[in-house]
Amino acid sequence: MAIGHMNISQRGIDFIKEHEGFRAQAYKCLVTEPYFTIGFGHYGSDVKFGQVITKAEGEALLKQDLERFVAAVNRYDYH
Repeated sequence: MAIGHMNISQRGIDFIKEHEGFRAQAYKCLVTEPYFTIGFGHYGSDVKFGQVITKAEGEALLKQDLERFVAAVNRYDYH
């Protein structure tokens, strides 16, 4: 039986934000990393050196990042 459609709640997003923490300016945890991280843990080639974002932009990026994990859960077949 497929589970239908699940999504992450705002409470779940707030939990992630609380534990991840917010960084407004792009940074690298390790200098050897190919990409920068920003906001609430958004990492990728779209984050540039010197980039600065607001908390609202950080939450939007987090929600965008979570979409692929929500989609993966929704693809899972619970037989």
